[in-house]
Amino acid sequence: MSLSLFHRRGGLHDFLEIRKRQAVTAVDSIDANTLLSTSDHDLCRAFVEEFKVQLPVLNREAMQASDEEADIPFVGRRPGVSHAKGTRVTVTIPFTGDEQLFHLRPSHFNLAPPQAEVRPSGLLLTFDTVTHDPDEIARQLEGQISSIEWYLGNAKEQVDRFHPELERVVGSAVIARRKRLLDQRGMMERLGIPIRRREDAPTTYAVPVRRKRALIEQLPKPSRPFQPEPALLEDEYQHILHVIECMAHVMERSPTAFRTMSESDLRMHFPVQLNAQYEGEAAGEVFNFAGKTDILLRHQDRNVFIAECKFWRGPAALTEALDQLLSYLTWRDARTAIILFNRGRDFSKLLSNIPQVVEAHRSFKRRCEQADETRFRFVLGRPDDPAREVILTVLAFDMPRADESANDRP
Repeated sequence: MSLSLFHRRGGLHDFLEIRKRQAVTAVDSIDANTLLSTSDHDLCRAFVEEFKVQLPVLNREAMQASDEEADIPFVGRRPGVSHAKGTRVTVTIPFTGDEQLFHLRPSHFNLAPPQAEVRPSGLLLTFDTVTHDPDEIARQLEGQISSIEWYLGNAKEQVDRFHPELERVVGSAVIARRKRLLDQRGMMERLGIPIRRREDAPTTYAVPVRRKRALIEQLPKPSRPFQPEPALLEDEYQHILHVIECMAHVMERSPTAFRTMSESDLRMHFPVQLNAQYEGEAAGEVFNFAGKTDILLRHQDRNVFIAECKFWRGPAALTEALDQLLSYLTWRDARTAIILFNRGRDFSKLLSNIPQVVEAHRSFKRRCEQADETRFRFVLGRPDDPAREVILTVLAFDMPRADESANDRP
């Protein structure tokens, strides 16, 4: 039986407001350990995916029609309703999306809504005829479809505004609940541990910046009861990358001094600069879990920064470097870097290959906004625990070409 669409269950605006409140309730109801042990990004994405609204889309190409003999009611000259033998044509139009929206009134509507029956198989539109005029049936069908799509277009405007608002509400709810849980566990300060920078740290290879105290931030331990564990704060991570970049820029601009250095010789310059900034806590070739890493910053027997230095030898070598870096990580590690030296190859092609290689890796989760054309930031999942996120920055530098390159061959 055909009924008027887009009005039976109230307004779309109220439905979307209820949807937001349901999302917040779901955030407040999730297991506390799960929330604390999962990144804000992954939590928000999961809740938004669950509570977002999928606008229906009609599939005109797949619609089908059937007919049957029927008693067609009509109003004649005599009082009351009369019936005549005729044909009832039923057109089924499949659709994708949330069928609830066919029953909700958008903000813009008219007083002659389309008529149809909503079924899982599609919308059923019925047309009665005693004249058996196919052109008239086609006109009525097109009119009903046009009216349905007009209503869906008006609903789309509201849904398009709803989704960014849903992301904002869910993000705020996740942050607020995380804060409440940390407050309850007496961790408002997140057990910050200082890493002191040298007061006399040289700025030969860095733009002078205001001195600040580094803090170790607590991050959750996934797949087990929540335990606060240390990780490098973002601003300190950026400072470490800045020191590395400044040293690499010196190499780029000093071809005579660095032209013939091998990979191992070049990478030793970076711990020297980091030691000058972090009181000797950086070291080269330090054993860490499954192998050795080129640059490792430790604090009180915990690894807070790990980096690999590699000469660019093609996409396959970068994939291998990613596997190698991830194999070095213990579950506490969250901030990493790969430093790529380019020597005598197409640097533009190298830069275009970096995101392609990382995004094709099995541990890739998402790409972050790019700061400049030679610095790339990605989020990876731990191979053994995808909920545990690893921040990876890839830094690329165009190094002086060696006259004799025997020292940097594989």
